[in-house]
Amino acid sequence: MNYRIKIYLLLLLCTLSAGTKTQDRVAQYPVRFTQYFTGMSIINPAFTGTAADMEFNMGNQRMLGNLSKISSYYALANYRITGRKHTGGPFSALGISIYNDQEGKYLNRSRIYLNYAWHANILTNTKISGGLSFGAMNYSVKGTPLSGNGSDLRADAAAGIQVYRKSFWLGVSVNQLFNSEVQPLQEITVLAPYMNIMTGIKFELGEKFCVTPSASLRFPLSGVSQLRYRNLYDVNLQVSLLNKIQAGLGFHDNEKMVITLGLENIIPAYGQIDFLLSYAFLVRENSNLSTPLLEIGVVYRKSRK
Repeated sequence: MNYRIKIYLLLLLCTLSAGTKTQDRVAQYPVRFTQYFTGMSIINPAFTGTAADMEFNMGNQRMLGNLSKISSYYALANYRITGRKHTGGPFSALGISIYNDQEGKYLNRSRIYLNYAWHANILTNTKISGGLSFGAMNYSVKGTPLSGNGSDLRADAAAGIQVYRKSFWLGVSVNQLFNSEVQPLQEITVLAPYMNIMTGIKFELGEKFCVTPSASLRFPLSGVSQLRYRNLYDVNLQVSLLNKIQAGLGFHDNEKMVITLGLENIIPAYGQIDFLLSYAFLVRENSNLSTPLLEIGVVYRKSRK
């Protein structure tokens, strides 16, 4: 057989092999921020409008050391669009949430959502709320001169419910409802559905001291056999002193201890402004790459008198 024919046949076999190769599929879940308890509507849209008439929240989480180029940020804004909160009647709220996960200059994952929640009384001093969020995720990859850059945008949504009162909350949400597949280059990233459960209770020990234990659990709902993901739980204990100083201790992601310090009500005349600083470090050995994390958060809330 002519050597040129052999070469053509070899190239044809390689092409067919590449075309039938199963693409790698990996699960993609949003970043878990250590200060999620200050902006829970990022996780569950039913929390939109719960904290105040107006709420703005932003934060940045960054790895330390040689992995400092790996960082994430979030920002949210919520507003109650009906004014019957203070009369005890039902009310609605709208919100927007944005967060970004960046690994150096090569991988960038951005999300943006519009949130809506409706709140109503079910018992004296007890409310129920339901929420929906719709948005999209964009995954961009900076490739090589041969592969080129890649980017893919897919729709996403979440739904949640919450039961709460002044000193207690319990919320459940299902996120990444569309089970979308994102493929900026070769690898297929699956926005696999998962559930979040969050709860907490506030104990006011006098006028100047408050203790708030809380917990959250995230677990996957996807039935895709190729995806491997473990349940993640967080346990927190926040303490507020003199309505000015906040401190907290948490065990997050099954493996990290988180220490939080902050100032509350920095400028009371303009609403509630809080500043929080968290440091997370590994306390349990595992096979995942992990380094200490530093997170900075700023919260602004204001309610109508």
